[in-house]
Amino acid sequence: MKKKALYALILALMMTGCGSKGKTASTAAPAPASGAESAAAAVPEPTEEAAVPAQNLSEAAESEAETVPDELPVIPAEEIELDDDVEAESDEYPDVSFTVKEYGTDEDGFYMTVELENESDRSISWQLLQVSLNDLMCDPYWEYITDPGEETETTIFWFNDLLEESHVGDVTKVQFDLVAADAEDWEAEYFINGRYVFYPEGKDASRSDRGDVLDGDVLFNRDFGSMTVVDTEEEDGVLLMTVYLENRTEKSLAFSANNVAVNGYICDPYWMEEIGPGSGAYSVLAWDEDMLAEYDLTAGDVTQIDLPLRVFDQGDLNADFLLEETISYRID
Repeated sequence: MKKKALYALILALMMTGCGSKGKTASTAAPAPASGAESAAAAVPEPTEEAAVPAQNLSEAAESEAETVPDELPVIPAEEIELDDDVEAESDEYPDVSFTVKEYGTDEDGFYMTVELENESDRSISWQLLQVSLNDLMCDPYWEYITDPGEETETTIFWFNDLLEESHVGDVTKVQFDLVAADAEDWEAEYFINGRYVFYPEGKDASRSDRGDVLDGDVLFNRDFGSMTVVDTEEEDGVLLMTVYLENRTEKSLAFSANNVAVNGYICDPYWMEEIGPGSGAYSVLAWDEDMLAEYDLTAGDVTQIDLPLRVFDQGDLNADFLLEETISYRID
């Protein structure tokens, strides 16, 4: 078992300066952006270029892919170093804090034990959002509520199954948004709402596990991000398409596909993923046996998938789409 005792990392409440109002952005499907047309009920007839298999992209597309820088942008985040504490106190609530006490890897996966101190007069909901390990999205879906005057320790787990599904190896970088909010009034000002990163093995030993954007069938590759088909397979009658997504911006981006067609029939997997700043993620689109059977199809019959794709800023649903086009992918 590998464990590391961690110095106290104290992220205290910032009632002024770092607070913000309102709930976190919802992952529900957004309303169309200003000036953007809604998706048509039927998938447009693929153009000659779109019908070409993704692995046979045009020379222009390949040239565009080659110009994309290998390294992701530096994302603004408070770097929590191993050799000194980070402290920020609120004049009103100096004893409300989130402290990382211990972290490490054991036979179950990666864990992080934290101490929550709530000396306020309100119940506080603590959440980790936009969590990435080694620059890959890997969300433990953690939330904890403390009562007024409560001080407690709890452990956040990333189990081995989650690490494997997320393609994360040995954890060398942990990045997350920490939100501490009034548990009974989500319209109240946040106690804290900041982005933090620390390096379990030290910053010099950190590495990125993000995928190679060119290692697969590239659907698109732009300055803001990319989407690559890693694999398509049949499993127990279900058609699975594994894709790798990359966000090269400093904002959270949503990737979605609506009115997806297989072999010309609308057969929608209702797929959407939110990717944090500077992060990548593996995701799966799935068509089960019953969905395909409605059109007298099996997973082995599918030869073409038409994906009406949209990519947009999750924090500004009125902004123009970064991408809005139908891309066809052929399965040979």
